[in-house]
Amino acid sequence: MGRLTLAAKLIALVTFAFLAGYSLLEGLGFKAFLFWLFMLFLSQTLFYLGFKFSVLIFVKRLVKELQEITGFEREIKVLLIDSPEVNAFATKEKDKELLALTTALVLFCNLNELRFAVAHEFSHLYRRHLEKAENNFKLKLGALVTSLVFPPLIPVSLALWAFASVRQRNFEHEADEFACKLLKKLNYSCEGGKSFLKKVMKFEKEPGLLERIVNFFTATHPSLKERFEKISKIEKN
Repeated sequence: MGRLTLAAKLIALVTFAFLAGYSLLEGLGFKAFLFWLFMLFLSQTLFYLGFKFSVLIFVKRLVKELQEITGFEREIKVLLIDSPEVNAFATKEKDKELLALTTALVLFCNLNELRFAVAHEFSHLYRRHLEKAENNFKLKLGALVTSLVFPPLIPVSLALWAFASVRQRNFEHEADEFACKLLKKLNYSCEGGKSFLKKVMKFEKEPGLLERIVNFFTATHPSLKERFEKISKIEKN
């Protein structure tokens, strides 16, 4: 999806930019130049609006399919956020569930990868990971207060903090596994999970020993390599 989108946009950009420049250089008049410049702006605007509309239709249709096979009845609002960051997330807004994607993510993914990203975030909503994450936060806060008020209990507080962090990271594995199951039920490929993580893994550095220790207590997401390996096992089964 990303390559085709960028290619179409580039073709329109080059075409109208050429026509605007040609009009000016060939003496066709400033009005002709302004006309093609306006067409350049219009084409990019229409392209952008059409791009967002088509993506939202695609994602909403997939979300509806996921809701139907799981019996998930709560309303889900789909958002497409203009951002250069490759990201997707699930959250809540009053009585609605929100599933958000960035435009950078859509351009970064092919169709299978985009389906996996949507199914992964849907799984967070279905599994009620948001509510469980709030409980994790309360547990960590309680452990912090306990360690400050009763220093001798610092080892216990650290253990509770580590437990909450491990549990938080397991939410990601649960979402990956459930996303694969849902996609297979809909006769879609789960290969998008592996290919997406493989792309992003190129930008992830191997952590050192100290960083691994810190991550054990603080990281909310498992490493991309770990997620990739677990998804590979799920596919084999």
